[in-house]
Amino acid sequence: MILGFTPGKGGRGATFGALLVGAWDGGELRWVGQVGSGFTEKTLERLLQDLRPLVRTDPAVEELREVKGAVFVEPTLVCEVEYLEITKSEHKMRAPSFKGIRPDTMPDECVLEVPAR
Repeated sequence: MILGFTPGKGGRGATFGALLVGAWDGGELRWVGQVGSGFTEKTLERLLQDLRPLVRTDPAVEELREVKGAVFVEPTLVCEVEYLEITKSEHKMRAPSFKGIRPDTMPDECVLEVPAR
């Protein structure tokens, strides 16, 4: 699920740089990393429009306070992200790529999955 986003820079200055995403893991909501690839320009613009009304002051996961410039959102939008693995040391996605919004999935269904090899 989407927990927030980072400000865009350069060519993405009008939208966002990356989505901050989370998933349920062992009954606890965890920040599992950020995804900044896999977006079209149209997707960036549309997604930012969807995220703006969801902005909140506090993060859904405290660890997100560490992300410089992060904008936090209500964790109500679900997206699909493909990644190679979850790192053992930090429990974050490695090589994530955005695949799309999942309106058919509820936030409480976002469970951390081990990628198929």
